[in-house]
Amino acid sequence: MRTNAARYAFERAKTVERVLVTGSSGLIGHRVAGLLIASGVSVQGFDLRPPPAGAPFPAQVGSLADDEAVAAAMRGCDAVVHFGAVSGPMLLLDNPAAIATANVGACMAVFAAAHRAGVRRLVWASSIAVYGDQATLDPVTEDAPLHPASFYAETKVAGEALLHGYVRHYGLDAIALRLSTVYGPDRQTPCALRDMIVATREGRPVAVSAPGSGQRQYIHADDAARAVLCALGAPPDHRFAYNISGGTWLAEAEVAERLRTLLRAMTTIEGPAAWSDGHLGPLVIEAARRDFGYEPRVDLHDGLAEMVRQIG
Repeated sequence: MRTNAARYAFERAKTVERVLVTGSSGLIGHRVAGLLIASGVSVQGFDLRPPPAGAPFPAQVGSLADDEAVAAAMRGCDAVVHFGAVSGPMLLLDNPAAIATANVGACMAVFAAAHRAGVRRLVWASSIAVYGDQATLDPVTEDAPLHPASFYAETKVAGEALLHGYVRHYGLDAIALRLSTVYGPDRQTPCALRDMIVATREGRPVAVSAPGSGQRQYIHADDAARAVLCALGAPPDHRFAYNISGGTWLAEAEVAERLRTLLRAMTTIEGPAAWSDGHLGPLVIEAARRDFGYEPRVDLHDGLAEMVRQIG
């Protein structure tokens, strides 16, 4: 059943002809663009940065807060993947206005342009951060209350509210993906996994919190990109938001131990959790499995091994 749902979603995603991918130079965006092109779908990119060298799609360089630029890039597109944003709470901590411009102002521009253009489907990157601290560590479904614990998380909640408004009042067909922590060998922003690997390679000790604390849920960028393609092809009776994770829920010490087996050596010292999802249980991804066949494929061990090889 799940395999059939995934096959249906991928085949249905191919029925779109041209997709605007914002954040097309980013960790997930360029992977989404590649999957779409491999499926025979035309892609228009949009990012603050030029596309990677040799990218097989045109890309507009500019600000997503520029309404006219966004509208121009969307012409001729019948679907939108909106992943251009500040990508985590660790960025621009001293500049909340910049976070709001990138995560709320850009959403307003993209959602409004998509509505005016009459696109068939919009998929947007929300975040696990919208859940914040929950009362228990029970598994978290999409119906859990939202308790954002950072300004970044507040902007994601605001983005969900704006998108839901376009869905409810203007009939925009849209899906919000609540992604857990994305990792991969191409990640450029601060990353706990890379920090651990680099520290070990340089002979420095790695500070990790006590066992059982600092829980995190990782998803490889390849799995995140596949989830986007599945969501593009979800059936019309889909829900508004979906949890998307790699299927693991590990304490910081457990992640360090997995890296230790790959690095063959790691000196750890106990310290406060530098990276954590807060008081949050494991994401339940059953709705995404049921509705469009999403299933994580990249095992964390294999993903970590890939990062270790890349970093050298």
